[in-house]
Amino acid sequence: MEYVHKNINITTVAPTAEGALVTSLIAAAPKKRIAREGSVTVNKCRIANTYSAKIVVDVYTEEIDDLNTKKTYGPDYDVSLISPTAKTYYYIKSLAIPVGVSVDIFDGLSCTYNMHKALKIKLATSSDTADVALEYTTSVALAQTTTQTTTRNTRELNQY
Repeated sequence: MEYVHKNINITTVAPTAEGALVTSLIAAAPKKRIAREGSVTVNKCRIANTYSAKIVVDVYTEEIDDLNTKKTYGPDYDVSLISPTAKTYYYIKSLAIPVGVSVDIFDGLSCTYNMHKALKIKLATSSDTADVALEYTTSVALAQTTTQTTTRNTRELNQY
């Protein structure tokens, strides 16, 4: 088991242009063959509201869409200069958590996804604060290479 504990607030996470706080709970693995064969299983995620009012939370996985980004910006795009196209899959969207309340998600029903996606959390406004505790496991299936031999029926010129 691996664990992540994060305190999300304006001092630990820079706000987006829209004023929201977005951070990765589990970063995506590099897009290599081994990463495509691996998976992450989230067993429990506890989100505690540490703000003085209700907070609104999104939990989702995000995958950078390299193909569409390369079509738009060319094959040698610089990620630090552009905003790459991303595919987003929500587990929780706009969940309102009251003051002093903790919410457990994936408790009793684990969530498994590919390692090349990042698990992210978003707080609606930059004044919101939350503590997040995450329990997860990773598994990597090593790719097996099989060699297939082919035989041909060939004839020589002087065979007949």
